[in-house]
Amino acid sequence: MNNKPNTPKVIPNTPFESLRFQFSWRNYQEKFLEHFNLHLNDNHLHVVAPPGSGKTILGIEMLRRVQKKTIVFAPTLTIRNQWKDRLDTFFTKNGSYTDYSFDIKQPAMLTFATYQALHTFYKSFDTKEAFLAFFESYGIEAIVLDEAHHLKNEWWKCLFALKEDRKLTTIALTATPPIDSTDQELSRYFELCGPIDEEIAVPDLVKEGDLC
Repeated sequence: MNNKPNTPKVIPNTPFESLRFQFSWRNYQEKFLEHFNLHLNDNHLHVVAPPGSGKTILGIEMLRRVQKKTIVFAPTLTIRNQWKDRLDTFFTKNGSYTDYSFDIKQPAMLTFATYQALHTFYKSFDTKEAFLAFFESYGIEAIVLDEAHHLKNEWWKCLFALKEDRKLTTIALTATPPIDSTDQELSRYFELCGPIDEEIAVPDLVKEGDLC
């Protein structure tokens, strides 16, 4: 990326109006963002992008455009924390965005959590209905599934319940879909994440000088 400022469209008077991409998009990123609204017509977006493609940064830009109260799920604490770090580094000046949370029990406009934290929280409720009512009370409208191929068997149930009951906008991001998994696991993955809408190819990164 270079330091030429970018001027994205920002909807005024929203919780995301302070977020602004501080650099300029790579060609393949800009091309992807041109198709973003079209892909989201069915309330799903599933993107495959290799390491080094700026997948997390694209994810934050998508959330900025969706303008919905969102929970971002990641497979590890390290990856969860990277989302907040990329938000501060690439979309704010001096980490000025404050409407976020790392605590799934106290969601903010943007909440960053792990799949394991969601599963543990799910088990703390007596009924599935009470679990779903919690997220409804906080007005959660969208979820991001980062590297969902890492999901363990026991983590699927609460995610499916949350997604289907709330009819949430779902953005799935991965570098490697689980094509070498069992048929059942692969079917479950695509049922949760939806069909692949767009793939950023390795040659695109090589052309930009991001890989060699």
